[in-house]
Amino acid sequence: MSEAETRQVIERYFDALGTDGFDRIVDTEVTWTVVETGRTVIGVTEVRRHLDALHAAMADTATRPLIVGEASAVLEGDAAAGAERIPFCVVYEVRGASVVAMRLYGRLEGAVLPGG
Repeated sequence: MSEAETRQVIERYFDALGTDGFDRIVDTEVTWTVVETGRTVIGVTEVRRHLDALHAAMADTATRPLIVGEASAVLEGDAAAGAERIPFCVVYEVRGASVVAMRLYGRLEGAVLPGG
């Protein structure tokens, strides 16, 4: 898969976040893994609900330019959590026209989600 194809999938993924289109851009067995804790959420509905809650809890988010490779992309950023800014990094794996896996690095979830 070329970098250009990967970028197209990731851009469609970002456009679909928080919409019904999310179901069409991720694999049916998509995973969201929090590397720091080892917690993994599996499946379209579960991952969508989890990401909706995470994004709703994130305040004043800033991201850096997306880094795209062949079948993967990396997004780095930070978000406000109380008086501090929490850095994070998400690695996306792409296969065909779908995002198949996402891994969150950093302590973002623990800082913004109850029980995270």
